[in-house]
Amino acid sequence: MITLILKGGMFMGPLLLCSIVGLAIVFDKWRYLIAARREADVLLARVDERVGRGDFDGVAAVCREHGGPLSEVFAAGVRKFQEIREEPNLDFVQQEVSKRMEDAGLANATDLERRLPLLGTIGNVAPLFGFAGTVTGMMRAFSRIAATANPNAQTVAAGIEEALITTAAGLMIAIPAVLAYNYFAQQIDVLNTRTEESATGLLDAIVMSCVKTGKRSQGNA
Repeated sequence: MITLILKGGMFMGPLLLCSIVGLAIVFDKWRYLIAARREADVLLARVDERVGRGDFDGVAAVCREHGGPLSEVFAAGVRKFQEIREEPNLDFVQQEVSKRMEDAGLANATDLERRLPLLGTIGNVAPLFGFAGTVTGMMRAFSRIAATANPNAQTVAAGIEEALITTAAGLMIAIPAVLAYNYFAQQIDVLNTRTEESATGLLDAIVMSCVKTGKRSQGNA
C-alpha cells in the first residue's frame, strides 16, 4: 500500500487526505443516525403514554432524559406550552407552540446535515485529483520518451503507472463517498419527516388539551 502511494506521485497526498476525511464523516453520520433512530423509537413510546394522560410535565421530563433531534423538538414545544398554558386564546397557543417546534426542527435539520456537503465535495473532487495525477503521469512518460534516444517500455512505465494509480485511487474514493452521501441524505430526509409528523401529533394533543380546559380560538370566542 505504501509503495503504491509513493508510486502514485504528488496527487496521492490529497487523495489520501480525502479518504481519511471521508471515512471520518461516514463513521460519524452512521453512528449519529443509528442513535437518533433508536432514541426516537424509545422516546415516542414514552411520550405517547404521557400525552394520552395529558401529562405534558411528564413529557418535558422524558425529553430531558433523552438526547437527539426528536426530543429537542418535543422539549421546545412543551416548554413553550408550559410558558403560555394560562393564555385563553387557543389560536395564539397553537401558533406559538408550532413556531417553537418548527424553529427547533430547522436547527436540528441543519445539525443533521453538518459535514454532509463536505462528503459530497470529496465525491466530486477525488476523481479530479485522480485525473490530474493521470495528466502529470503521462507528462512524465512523454518527457522521458523525448529525453531518450531509443525509448522502450521501461522508459515510460513509471509515468504510466503513476497515471493509472492516481486514476484508480480517485475512483475508489469517489464511488463510496457518493454512495454514502446519497444514503445519508435519504436517511436524513426520513428522519426529518418522522420528526415533523411526530411534532404535528404532539401539537394536536396540546390543542385537544387546551380545548378540554376551555380555551377557544378567536373565531369562536
